[in-house]
Amino acid sequence: MASRDLLLKPLLLLISLGMSLFGVEMFLRSLDSVDVGTTSQYRLPHRVFGWALEPGASYINEMPERAVRVDYNSDGWRDIEHGGDRGDEGIFRIAVLGDSFMEAYSVPLEESFHRQLKRIRKPPKSSTSASVGTGRFRKLSFSKR
Repeated sequence: MASRDLLLKPLLLLISLGMSLFGVEMFLRSLDSVDVGTTSQYRLPHRVFGWALEPGASYINEMPERAVRVDYNSDGWRDIEHGGDRGDEGIFRIAVLGDSFMEAYSVPLEESFHRQLKRIRKPPKSSTSASVGTGRFRKLSFSKR
């Protein structure tokens, strides 16, 4: 009985502490609304991934330090069109899989990592961005295409 009380009291303490912290977190989040920016307007529902970037969308991401033009290609990625070079033999291709940092909608496209990578590679080269703030399943399915 005494050993049961020794385990029960700390467990109840941890559960009540966790619930209290969760409550405080939810309260503080309700006080400050987070502006996710215009990027959320171009995310569409997707039956497999939950959401996807809108193919062909274009907008200006207004930030305090500068405004950045953001364009999504016909595949729904923040990248240029790659229509003609997909079947070309002899082109070394790099697919950059990443999160919203790799999507880089806060910098001009030419300053993004995958475009910088294309510039430093010796020809022939091609780099494709499949970067968006999504889960591992989406990146895995893209890598199998």
